[in-house]
Amino acid sequence: MLRRLLWAGRLADAEATCREVLARTHDRDTAAMLRLCLMQTLLGRGRIEQALQEVETAVTSQQLSDPERVRLQAFQASALASLGQLDAAADTATRTRPAAAEVGDDLAGCICVAIRALVANLGGDFLRALELAVEAVRSADQSASLLAHRFPVSLFLGGCLHDTDRLAEGQVALQRGRRISEELGAKRELPLYYWGLAQGCLWLGEWDDALAECQACLELAAEHGMRLHGTVFSHSIHAVIAVHRGDRSDAEGAVAVAEGSWQ
Repeated sequence: MLRRLLWAGRLADAEATCREVLARTHDRDTAAMLRLCLMQTLLGRGRIEQALQEVETAVTSQQLSDPERVRLQAFQASALASLGQLDAAADTATRTRPAAAEVGDDLAGCICVAIRALVANLGGDFLRALELAVEAVRSADQSASLLAHRFPVSLFLGGCLHDTDRLAEGQVALQRGRRISEELGAKRELPLYYWGLAQGCLWLGEWDDALAECQACLELAAEHGMRLHGTVFSHSIHAVIAVHRGDRSDAEGAVAVAEGSWQ
């Protein structure tokens, strides 16, 4: 039930249920599963520091099996990247990837490759980032029932294509990732894809489409109680378009909302 709540984007319900059951369970396997779900819920709600605390509590305990530890460490790499701790994120992802292969965790392995792609991209190594993003999506495509696409690997590929001036290909990658997430019922990832598509539309000069994608991102995030980087970026894209259209008041309003949404 918890996983269904998580992937359906019902993050507040998932967090409450996790905490309630954690408070009374004494079963090691159950506690490990609950901490993993709680950490992913906190990430989706933008409470990244708390998510890392949950990971550290679980990983430093002696109560995790190897597969559980690997999955948590993969999401730990994602959380570190979200906080801008790129060296730590890359180190964690690089260290965890071989362990993921050993335990047969396709999802954890794809997360690690995607995070390495993100770090390379932010470091300006755009071609290496693209190679890694392609690898992450290829691996996700080969995972059982496309399970690894429950992490938005195509978001990273789309972004890397955008940053190498392959805008149309980036949009295709993002649209495919969004479609797969919809088919998997992974609603938690959808706002990110809408934001990624909005960014591509902005650079392509398709401003009305960009604003429509931003609005879809914000509505989904609000519906499911998500607090994501994508929501801030959506307001920022709105502000950029308003500046280009000469609407200073609209731009200032969008900037104020962006600043307020991340406080």
